Amino acid sequence: MVKICPKCGTNNDESNFWCNKCSYRLINNGTLEEKSINEKKDDLRLHKEYDLPYDDTVRKKNIYGSMLKIPIAIAIVAILIFASFYFITNLGDENFDWDRFGGCPWDENFLPWDNSDFPWVESLDFDNIFDSWGASHDFSDIGEMNKDYWFEEDSIVTNTGWTFTLTKVEDCSYTAKVLDYYVYNKDNLIYQPSELFSQVDIFLGFDDIINNPEKYPYDVESYFYRGVYVRCTGSSEAQAYFYSHVTNTHIIPHSQEVLNKIKTIGKGDIVTFTGSYVNVHGQRDNDDTTYSWNTDTNIGDSNCEIILLDSISIS
Repeated sequence: MVKICPKCGTNNDESNFWCNKCSYRLINNGTLEEKSINEKKDDLRLHKEYDLPYDDTVRKKNIYGSMLKIPIAIAIVAILIFASFYFITNLGDENFDWDRFGGCPWDENFLPWDNSDFPWVESLDFDNIFDSWGASHDFSDIGEMNKDYWFEEDSIVTNTGWTFTLTKVEDCSYTAKVLDYYVYNKDNLIYQPSELFSQVDIFLGFDDIINNPEKYPYDVESYFYRGVYVRCTGSSEAQAYFYSHVTNTHIIPHSQEVLNKIKTIGKGDIVTFTGSYVNVHGQRDNDDTTYSWNTDTNIGDSNCEIILLDSISIS
């Protein structure tokens, strides 16, 4: 019996499995069972991808794989963005080991990013905000006592609608060296309303830092959020001593005389402070917006020391 190839019409012997001319696979009744060898492979691939007559797990793997690609891609992008931001913000820092001293925690009811909390914010030049992160030693435009703020017994009242109650924690009196300072000008009132009556932060060093400053070289990177970022570049022993003998003090001048003396301060000065550590709690008129600012009393940690300054001597 002759097998006739239905594609090319070639007569093939009955025992032939493939067509002698075009390689089509023949069945006993002489009809086409499959296409050519190459087309057979393509057809099998298509069936596996779409119809999956043999193993449905192949399709499931494809579906799950596609589903996983989306969150993986998002995670990769997020990591790249974070890494880029971290690299850019620390560009130039050899060890990325700046230590922060001082700072100002917010009350949970106080939202610093809401400009409605600050009537003066609308008129600020925001192009200069980043400049305020650097060192500012200019006392020419700061909050003025008895004009921008004034004392009423144990409270401070501001012309921006705030009343701040001062609670004494304990007395303080010490001598230290001015390592750096930062002045909060009125046109930079962007972070908290305390800047109006606490116009300067003074970064101080104590004890051997006063007597042997060459042993404790340091760099100040910036001031931000009432904290100072600083790094000691001396030996490991010098670093340990430095970080335990410095502090960033937030000064509230208690009189015009004290405020006038603060305006004459300079790096390298030796100062003697007498006053009180205080906690500050503010309430804005006619609403529930509050502001809490609590002092620390330990030199050398990362918390803030808020001082109601009664007197200061400078040498």
